[in-house]
Amino acid sequence: MLQVLLFVSALLVASIWDLKRHIIPDALCVFVFCIGLLQFSPSHLLGILVALPLFLGAMIEQKGTQSIGGGDIKLTAACGFVLGFHGGMIGLIIGLASFVIYHGIKAMLQRRAEGTPSPMAPFLSIGFMVSFAMTRFYLI
Repeated sequence: MLQVLLFVSALLVASIWDLKRHIIPDALCVFVFCIGLLQFSPSHLLGILVALPLFLGAMIEQKGTQSIGGGDIKLTAACGFVLGFHGGMIGLIIGLASFVIYHGIKAMLQRRAEGTPSPMAPFLSIGFMVSFAMTRFYLI
């Protein structure tokens, strides 16, 4: 129960921080990683690889386009460690899907391109919280 409370609280703080300041503090990512140590399993180390698609996406960025932030990558790696590879991938897919759906609907309603940075942590947090709940209640 302690792990659930800490994990959800840390993701809520990361989301709020990203919405207000467009940054996720490294200390918060380290804290999430430490939450994974509460129920450590060597297999959860592979969960760090969940961040690899985001890392590759950031490396391939084109000039003049927005890129995935380093905080999003580190937060994803830390959440992958907590959830393990399978749970981390499910959380990443849910988070990215919600991000794309939200921005697709927003673009259709506004009918113009917006050049402001979009915080990704709130969407990733939703995905990781859903995955966390699913893995804890054996729904996946």
